[in-house]
Amino acid sequence: MAPVENNLLYFSKKGLFPGKGETLKSFFSRATVLNRNDFYVQEMRSFKEEFEKKLGAWPSWIPIKIGSQGLAFFEKGATFISDSDTQTPVEIVLKKFREKNIFDKEVLFHEMVHAIRYRLNSKRFEEPIAYFFSRSRFRKWLGATFRKTWHSWAFLTVSVLPSIVVLACDPISTLSMALLFLPAFSVFTLAALLSIRDTLILKKCLKNLASSFPKASLEAILVRLDDEQVSFISKAPCSQLKEYLLAQAQNSACFKQLLLHFSL
Repeated sequence: MAPVENNLLYFSKKGLFPGKGETLKSFFSRATVLNRNDFYVQEMRSFKEEFEKKLGAWPSWIPIKIGSQGLAFFEKGATFISDSDTQTPVEIVLKKFREKNIFDKEVLFHEMVHAIRYRLNSKRFEEPIAYFFSRSRFRKWLGATFRKTWHSWAFLTVSVLPSIVVLACDPISTLSMALLFLPAFSVFTLAALLSIRDTLILKKCLKNLASSFPKASLEAILVRLDDEQVSFISKAPCSQLKEYLLAQAQNSACFKQLLLHFSL
């Protein structure tokens, strides 16, 4: 195996992969800097093994902090990205982490997925992919209902304001009450349907990938795909998918690495 291919495979196992449009030279430069970091936390040993088994990588270059700085009251954790910090461009903040607590581990898994994808600039499928690994079917399908923190705040606002009006204007007719809560109901229903739609697309993407890759590697591959790639693979005929992937690998550092790590 050539040195370039060796390096691509090595960094892939560290959870480092090229961003959209990133050249090999730029990627190797960025990955070399990040790989010098080692934020391994002994208390998370069992989580590390689980994450590594599922996604084929352990990103020890991502710092994990326990605290509530920068988190909204309803957030259990968040991933923060800095465009100016080349040493630690991404970090995870958790309110707490208990190794034997399933929900705490799920929150960390969710944020880890966001963190390793930080260079993909994904908008549509970012949250659905992160929630796709949830043990809860409810979170898997509806977790991406509110994809940004401000989405949650907006929903809370349109939900709370009608309640204040109802309390202030008592008595109030049933029709008036229904009209007051209609915006909140409409916003939630539309957002929930979009979450379900995008999760269905992810399942279709995995189904198509299964025609070319081992089943055990499908979720690890999904995490490395951007919005455009997910959309294309979910629609592509299985008979054409292998040719598409091989053609992409000629010009895309990301696909070249992907095929090296999870060979067809």
